[in-house]
Amino acid sequence: MALAAVGTTPVWAQGTAASGAQATESTDSIVQMRSEIRAADAEYLAKVRAADRVRERLVAEAWAERKKAVEAARSGASSG
Repeated sequence: MALAAVGTTPVWAQGTAASGAQATESTDSIVQMRSEIRAADAEYLAKVRAADRVRERLVAEAWAERKKAVEAARSGASSG
């Protein structure tokens, strides 16, 4: 019996090797998918941060214009 088994892979080992290969492929695809998700998240966050900077600049400009208008109105009212 032992001589017959030499050089052959037992059936249970063949199944294990196949499932191991599938598990490796599955793990590789999961790693790839997670990498793509991280890249997409980083790209999204960069866009959000850029939009936040634009919004903050616009708000600051609007406040500066408002402040000038209020000061102009006050100086016009006090001189008249």
